[in-house]
Amino acid sequence: MYGGERFLEFLETFKKEIDDSIFDSYYNQLMREVNEKSYGSFNILSLYRILGWHFDKKRENYGIYRNYECIKWIKDEFFVECVYKKNRNREFDILFVLNWFHLDELQEDMFESIQYELKNIFPDFQKIYLEEVDLKEKEVPLFYLKVDKDDSLSKIKKTLDEITEKIEKFNEARGSLDIKDEYNKYIKDERKKGGIWFW
Repeated sequence: MYGGERFLEFLETFKKEIDDSIFDSYYNQLMREVNEKSYGSFNILSLYRILGWHFDKKRENYGIYRNYECIKWIKDEFFVECVYKKNRNREFDILFVLNWFHLDELQEDMFESIQYELKNIFPDFQKIYLEEVDLKEKEVPLFYLKVDKDDSLSKIKKTLDEITEKIEKFNEARGSLDIKDEYNKYIKDERKKGGIWFW
């Protein structure tokens, strides 16, 4: 009766009365129906919608940006996003990525210094190497964590919560800037150039 997105929209209409387990069951059933051959066509928006709703219930004052490739939770300079992309073997991965949004062009030593600090906080994350990023960009990825495709939705949400708690403490300790307004302006400017689109 309902397609994936319409089903989630229907559930969200009544989200105050619906337990998270329904969303968990829905996602887990989707994953059971997905095999390696069809994983590339998996409707990632279903996961983004559920994670966005879960995050919004627990935290305030975040800007949430979502498209077909990722969902981002924006408040301070250092933030997390969930990304769905092809790896070097042309297989699709779900990743949690730690990013740094900055107003001035980064220098190599600043990039490496921040990575050194964050590696102690996120030891399970993989480093993104300097040659893989453009320091002239305002939004620079630092680390990523690959999500196990067999993980339940509950575990994915728990991982997101743990990452967010750590990055919030890191931002607070550094006195990071609130970048919501600047990031929104950045997205609008990129959209005018025909670049990034979110909703």
